[in-house]
Amino acid sequence: MWVVIRKIMLAVLVALTVVACTDDVSDGTPRNKNWERVKIAVVLPNGEGSIDFSRTLQWVKQNIETANSDVAPEYEIYDEDDVDIPSLAKILANREDIAAVVGCYHSVNTAIMARECAKTYKPMFTFSTSEELPRAYGRRGFLWCMAESDITQSELLLLQASNHGRKKVSLLASDDIYGKTFYDWFAFQAIELGMSVGDVESYKPDELEEKLLKLIENPESDCIICVPASLEDACKMMRLIQMNVVTKEVLFSDMAHGDMFAMAVQWYSGITGIALSADPSTGFDICYRAQFDTTPNMAESYVYDAVMITCCAYRYAAVNGIKLKDAIAELLYEKSNESCGWTATAMEKVFGQISRGEKPAISGASGNLDFSKENYTSIRCSTYKYWSAYGRHFLALDYDTRSGKGSNSMYSSWEWNKNYVQEFKSTPSSAFDYPEHTGNWAVIVAASEGWVNYRHQADALAFYQMLKKNGYDDDHIVFILSDDLANNEQNPNKGVIKRSENGANLYENVDIDYRLADITPEKLQQILLGEMGERSLHSGSGDNVLFFWSGHGLKGKFLWGEKQEVTADMMADTFKKMREKGMYRKVLCFFETCYSGSVAQQSLGIPGVLMFTAANPLETSKSDGFNADLGVWMTNRFTSILLQKAEANPNISLRELYLAMFHQTLGSHVCVYNSSCYGNVFEETMDEFLYCQR
Repeated sequence: MWVVIRKIMLAVLVALTVVACTDDVSDGTPRNKNWERVKIAVVLPNGEGSIDFSRTLQWVKQNIETANSDVAPEYEIYDEDDVDIPSLAKILANREDIAAVVGCYHSVNTAIMARECAKTYKPMFTFSTSEELPRAYGRRGFLWCMAESDITQSELLLLQASNHGRKKVSLLASDDIYGKTFYDWFAFQAIELGMSVGDVESYKPDELEEKLLKLIENPESDCIICVPASLEDACKMMRLIQMNVVTKEVLFSDMAHGDMFAMAVQWYSGITGIALSADPSTGFDICYRAQFDTTPNMAESYVYDAVMITCCAYRYAAVNGIKLKDAIAELLYEKSNESCGWTATAMEKVFGQISRGEKPAISGASGNLDFSKENYTSIRCSTYKYWSAYGRHFLALDYDTRSGKGSNSMYSSWEWNKNYVQEFKSTPSSAFDYPEHTGNWAVIVAASEGWVNYRHQADALAFYQMLKKNGYDDDHIVFILSDDLANNEQNPNKGVIKRSENGANLYENVDIDYRLADITPEKLQQILLGEMGERSLHSGSGDNVLFFWSGHGLKGKFLWGEKQEVTADMMADTFKKMREKGMYRKVLCFFETCYSGSVAQQSLGIPGVLMFTAANPLETSKSDGFNADLGVWMTNRFTSILLQKAEANPNISLRELYLAMFHQTLGSHVCVYNSSCYGNVFEETMDEFLYCQR
C-alpha cells in the first residue's frame, strides 16, 4: 500500500534543503591535493540521449574532497551502450588498480559484469537488480545491490492496479533478464493479491507491436503492465497506445522513466508507472534541484551512494588492514538512523571516526543503507516513486518507502505467506478398490540438454540415486537423460555432477537407458507403453509407477530438447492407454517445469493417477542453488524440497508432502491434480513408491 509521506516530511525537507545545500557548495579550495586516489570504474550509458550521470559523479567527488584529507575518487567512465561488455568485464574484474565497479544500467549487462567480478571478488555496486542476480551472487560478498530486486517492483505495480480496483491484469515484458523477473513473478503475485490473470506475454524486438495490440484488444483485461527492454521500446509502446486510444489502465516499469518517454507522452493522460527514487527524507532531490536546476534521474542517488561507500570503505580498509570487500561489509552492516548522511558535513564526521579507529554507521542519498548480513548483500528497503507522465514532464504522485521488516519487500516476497493452499476430501482409500500391491517401477526424465540446463539433469540424477539407495534395481527404472554434462567442455571436474557445491557426485554408477537426442516424443510414448523392447516400462496391474520429469515447459506442453515437445494431450493419451493395458495400480507424478499445471490438468479424471506440479498453469517454476564458479543453477526448488522430505521421512503422507512443498517452493504455487480419482492423500504415503519391492 502506498505510504503518503510527503506532507509529513515537508517541514523536515525544507530544513534539509537549507542545511544540506549550503553545506555542500565547496569554495573550490581542496583540503589536500595529494589524496590517495580511489579508482572506480563507472559503466553506465553516457552517450547522446542517455541519462547524464556526470553531474552526480562530480558532485560526490567534490563532497568527498571537502570532507577528508586522505582519499578521493578517480573515475574511469565507460559508455555501457558503446563497449564490449564481456571483454570489459573480464578486464575490470582482474585489474588490481580498480577498487570497485559501479554499474550497469541494463540488467543483461549487470549479469555479465557480476559473473566476472564473482571470480575475483571485485566489489561491484548496482541498482539494476533482476530477480536472479541477488539469488545467484548475494552471499558471495562482492556484489552490493543498492535497490531491492525487481520482484518488489512487480509487486508494487500490481498493488497499484489493485488499489485502483483492477480485477484482471495482463503483462507485456521484454524477453530478456530484466523482463524475466516480471514474467516469472507476475502470475504468482497477482493470484496472491486476489486478481485474475489475463495475457502474460514476453516479446522480442520484432514482436512488440503484435503482442501489445493483442493485449490492447483483449476486452476482459482492465489493466496492462508494460515492462519495456529500453527507453526506445517504452516510446514505441506509448505511440501504439496513443494511436489506439486505449481506455484501460496502463502502468509502466522503471525502464520508461526518462525524458524521451515524457516527450513521447505529451498530453496523453493516465500513463503512470513506478521508478526507484531517493527517499524524500534525505533531501537529495531538493538539493539536486538547487544545485543543478533540474530534477535528478532515477538512479543518480544510487550512483552517489556507491562512490561514497567505496571511498569510506577504502579508508576503513587501510586503517584496519583488511580487504576492501570486507570493509564494505562491516560498514554497511552497521545501521544508521541519520537521514542525510551523504552530505559533506556528514561524511566529514564519518571519515573522522574511521581515522580514529571507530566503525561509523553511514546512511546515503538514496536512504538508510540497511543491508542484510544473514541473507543477501542486498538492501532491505528501497523507495519507489509512483509517477505520472504528463505535459512532457514526470509528476511524482506519491512515494512508497519499503520496509524490510513487515512489508512485502523482496525478502517477504521470497518467503511469501501463500493464501491458496489446496483442500482435499478425506474419502477413504478403500473406496478405490486397488488390486494387491506387488511391486514398483520408476520413470525418470530430464528433458533438457546443454550446460545452461545443468539443474534438470542434476535433479534427475539425484532422484535416481535416491531410488537406488532404497533398493530399486536398474531393471525397474527407465532413465532418460541427455548425458552431456559429465564430460562437457565447461565442466572443470570431468565425470562429476552435483546438486550442491559440497554434495556427492551423482554421476557415479549410473545406468542410463536412453540419451535424450536418441528418442523422439513418439518413441517416449512407446517406451511408457512397453513397446520399445527390454528397456521399456513393463509394469503390471499390481505395480505402482513413480514418474519424475524435470525440464522446461510452455503452456500446454513439456519441451523435449530444444526443438520438440510433449503436449498435454500426448501425456493424457499415454496415461489412458497405460490404464487400458493394465500397466499400473497407481501412478504418482512429479512434474518440475514451468506451467506444469497446464499439462497435468489435461489428465484429470484418469483413475489412479496423482500429479504434483511445480507451478500452476500460469506460472514459471524456480531454480535454486547458483554455483558462480560453474555459472549454473544446480537444482530446482521444487525438487530440492521433494528430495529433502522424501529422504528424511519416507512415511510422509502425500498431503504433508504437498504442504511442505507448497510453503517452501517459493515463487510459484505447487499444485496437486486428480486427487478425487486417486485416494485419500491424508492416508497415502510416499513409501508406497520409494522402495522397489513391498
